[in-house]
Amino acid sequence: MRIFVSGGTGRVGRRLVSALTKNGFGVVVATRNPKKAGFKSRKIVVVPADFKAGNLKNCNAVIHLAALIDYLAPEKKVFEANVELTCELASAAKKAGVKKFVFMSSTSIYHDPTHLPIDEGQEPTPVNAYGRSKEAAEEIIRESGLRYSIVRAPMIYGPGFREGFCKIFKLLRKGKLPVIGDGRNCVPFIHVDDLVSALLIALEKDAEFIVDSGEQLTQNEVLALACKELGVEPPKKRVPKWLAYAVARASTTYAKLFNKKPLLLVEEVNTLAQNRVFNIS
Repeated sequence: MRIFVSGGTGRVGRRLVSALTKNGFGVVVATRNPKKAGFKSRKIVVVPADFKAGNLKNCNAVIHLAALIDYLAPEKKVFEANVELTCELASAAKKAGVKKFVFMSSTSIYHDPTHLPIDEGQEPTPVNAYGRSKEAAEEIIRESGLRYSIVRAPMIYGPGFREGFCKIFKLLRKGKLPVIGDGRNCVPFIHVDDLVSALLIALEKDAEFIVDSGEQLTQNEVLALACKELGVEPPKKRVPKWLAYAVARASTTYAKLFNKKPLLLVEEVNTLAQNRVFNIS
């Protein structure tokens, strides 16, 4: 069986490609720079990421990981990368006779949910360009005429992930991260290897999945565990949510004006401060 993987040189992609070859699959990796892909296995073929039907020839399935995750980028640019390219790939897959399409989406399509736990049937409520682009791309997959699975992942952590939780850890180490709100909200996350396992399962099952670690840890518990690993004291200072959001918005505005990296993003406040519990049964 041969699998076409977009985004195969990314952080999730490399671990997925490794898992696929270990499980006996042949892999076609689509990347913008084939010369720098660095794969040595004979089971792996590297092609340009132009999503032509010819590159998908003899592939049984597609796993579409490639995406633009840039919360400062214009919405048009995000949609070009996450929606238009998904449409191109789905069309090419159908022309090439590919039978199955696995799409990696995001729990970003659910913003500040009022009904918990969240399951796959809950109405999406995205509030940023990335979340809206993922919701739109999902609909393209549903209407493609292909067998499909959609995997919605929360914050990913593990080797190679410098943003997200790693950024939070750096702020904790420096003593610059307070608890946002009362800290009793649940913070979902998933290790990259668990996500890879879910993607392998999605190859076999046609469904829409929400995946996470299966642990319902509060913000207080997540920060306490992180501080224990870092050998630092848990944060004692607490700030109200409105203040954290105000700082994030001001930081983002400053970053855009002066071409700097923002200290804090609204999306990072969402990750820590929103109460999210998923039904992954």
